Amino acid sequence: MPLARTATDFLLGFVGIGEVVWTAERRSIASARDDAPGFILTRSVDKYGRVIAFAFAGEASEGDGDEVFLDAERLGVSYNQAALAAGLAYPTFHWGLFADLRAALADAARGARAERKGVFAADATQDGVRVASLYSITDDAVILPKLFRRLSDFLVATGSGDGFLAAMEANREPVLDLTTSNFTHFDTFIEQDGDTVRLTRLPEEIVFDPMPTRETASLGAMLELAMAESDWVEDTSQRTGGIA
Repeated sequence: MPLARTATDFLLGFVGIGEVVWTAERRSIASARDDAPGFILTRSVDKYGRVIAFAFAGEASEGDGDEVFLDAERLGVSYNQAALAAGLAYPTFHWGLFADLRAALADAARGARAERKGVFAADATQDGVRVASLYSITDDAVILPKLFRRLSDFLVATGSGDGFLAAMEANREPVLDLTTSNFTHFDTFIEQDGDTVRLTRLPEEIVFDPMPTRETASLGAMLELAMAESDWVEDTSQRTGGIA
C-alpha cells in the first residue's frame, strides 16, 4: 500500500493536480484543483477495452485525432517513462511496441533497479517469493504484476502454490525472449522450488503476447476446467512434457 500511494501522489504531481483532499483512509479524492492540461497518445485498446496509451502533461502541439510519430526523445517526457525511472512501475512489454521505445523504457527501469528506487527496493521477482498463501503476494511480497496475477489466479483456484509451475506449463502462455530472440512460453522463465517461486529473466527481457483470442484469465479458466475433470492438485506431480 505505501508503494501504491506513492505512485498515486507521483502521478498527481506529474500532471499538475494540486490541493488534493482525501477522504478517510485515502479511499478517494474528495476535492482537488483539477484543471491541469494533459493528453495521451494512443492507437489501440486492449481486449478488455482499456486504452493503451502514453500519457503526457501540458498542452499537446497537435490537434485531437492527429497522427503523431512518437520517438524516444518525446517518450522521455511521458508519464510512462517517468514512472519507470522513479521505480513506481514495472517494465512490461507486449508485441507491437517499437524496439526503440522499448529500449528507452528498459533503460529507465534498469536505472531505477540499480538505485533500488520504489518497487525495486523490495522486489522479490528474481530472488523468489515464498507462496504460503494469497497473503504472501498481496501483503508480504512485491513482485512483477504478470507473475502476481498468475499466482493469484492459481492460489484462488487451488488454495496453495503446489503445482503452480505445472499449471503454467499447461497454459502455454507465449512470450518472446529478448536475450535469445526465441519465441517460447512464460513458464520457461519460472522456477519453483517447493513453495518458492521466482522469475529467471528480468521483466524487460521478455515481450508478452496480449493473446487477444484467449478468454480473460485463461489460467484461471483452465484450472476450473481441470479441477472439474480431475483432482488437479494431486495430479500435477504426474504431469510430464512430451514431444509433438
